[in-house]
Amino acid sequence: MKINVTQEHILKGERKSFTKCALALAIADCFPGDEIKVHGDGFTIMNKCEFYSLPKDALVFEIAFDGGCKVEPFEFEI
Repeated sequence: MKINVTQEHILKGERKSFTKCALALAIADCFPGDEIKVHGDGFTIMNKCEFYSLPKDALVFEIAFDGGCKVEPFEFEI
């Protein structure tokens, strides 16, 4: 599954938020109606108790985003 992190996700995303960061917002678009929590090296679909690992480029993005660095839209596969 391809996840697209858009400029809108980046602008609406909240730094250091497990559920409202840019990655969580982008992932949630692919899982409508599910609660997404990004943490550690992956994310969990909370209402289904399913965990998925994130690729390295998504982890690097999240660290940069949380740290206040300028980030660009990108896509990744899960």
